[in-house]
Amino acid sequence: MENITVQKLPADQGMQQATNMIKLKYIAELMDGNDKTCNAVICRGIKHCIHHNKPYYFSEKEVYELQRIITSVGTSLLYVRILQEPQSEEEYPLCHGDDMVSKFKVLGKVIKLPYLFINVLGKTEKWQKMHLSGKREVYYNRFTDSELDLINDGIRAIALKLCSIQLEYQVPPSAQ
Repeated sequence: MENITVQKLPADQGMQQATNMIKLKYIAELMDGNDKTCNAVICRGIKHCIHHNKPYYFSEKEVYELQRIITSVGTSLLYVRILQEPQSEEEYPLCHGDDMVSKFKVLGKVIKLPYLFINVLGKTEKWQKMHLSGKREVYYNRFTDSELDLINDGIRAIALKLCSIQLEYQVPPSAQ
């Protein structure tokens, strides 16, 4: 893997950045435990919600696990390549399907597609909808080779950003 500039961040800020790019539900599914409980833990840790009468902070174990997950997701995304032809689940587990819409439905379970299209690629919500949910055949379910190159570069940028995040444990204020 190429050199990545590590960005050390308090766990709450790092997870906020990660959940801007990838789905909270996907992260929770990869954590040890019940998806709904894990989802709540992540939300509490990011926002420091009051839990048992004090602000919630990620434990050292949770920080370690979350770090492992976001690095793993980032590493997996480095190998995503959306192609014009059908792609198998075995070869492309994060973007498989017979057409573009089905590939993006799979990818959209991992990354936040609006983040990819709007924040990373600078496209509009309308552009995304024309290609993935609109019914005008000229655009729907179609991307040019140059658009796919941009999209694949954008996915790679998200992957590198995730791999650059290094979560740091935060000592809760009451424990200091």
